Amino acid sequence: MFFLVKYIRLFLIALISISNASWEPVAFPANVHLSHVNYLSPDRILVFAKRINNTEALAYLSVDSGSSWQIVSSVSEGKYTDSHFLDSQTGWLIGHSYNPFPQDYYYFVRKTIDGGFTWLADSGWGVGVLDDIHMVSTTTGMSVGMASGLATSFILKYNGSSWTESVELNGVNIYDEVLSSVFFDGVRGIILSETQDSVYLTIDGGAKWFSRFVPTGYGSGRKMHFIDANHGWIIAGAKFLRTIDGGNSWSD
Repeated sequence: MFFLVKYIRLFLIALISISNASWEPVAFPANVHLSHVNYLSPDRILVFAKRINNTEALAYLSVDSGSSWQIVSSVSEGKYTDSHFLDSQTGWLIGHSYNPFPQDYYYFVRKTIDGGFTWLADSGWGVGVLDDIHMVSTTTGMSVGMASGLATSFILKYNGSSWTESVELNGVNIYDEVLSSVFFDGVRGIILSETQDSVYLTIDGGAKWFSRFVPTGYGSGRKMHFIDANHGWIIAGAKFLRTIDGGNSWSD
């Protein structure tokens, strides 16, 4: 299982020690803001960051539990927003870059098959911003984002060789960032937005969506995680919510 930690603004990464359930600081290159980290194995760690006072986004890889780091990917005028690994070798990375001419954001998808050492383009550039990616297998995956300047959500579907964009999410009334998504088998899925008091479910591969209330009181929160098609959790404001029926109902 790969643990995703987002919105870290420190110069240290805390690594968990399974044997004694303690945490220890690990030195990290200075002058960067960290965005999230994937623990690919006990020794291999992939971290995404952005330079302070700079527009360059960077991906760092360590193969010695954080003792040393190397830059394995970068993008100017941009940001890495999420990644998802199927195993310690195969993963996808999404992000966007700003183009001053014609003043718009363009998203991209990159793929690695060697544990993050090299990243190759897995899609062309599209207009908009991707917020979240979830891969079911090497031939099935989805990513959710915002269409630039239109305040509407869209979804990318992967068929094993290319990504296809759906302009809007039918049935979803979201005019905000989609922060988290989970797709269980390419047919059933669930997405979470930034401020809506709802999650949105699909049972037909994203063709149509229907909403389910989330009792947060402060919007739908920041992150969602499922361990199978029925059991999942949402971190929402000061609440930690749980579902045991695939997102149809939630309780704290």
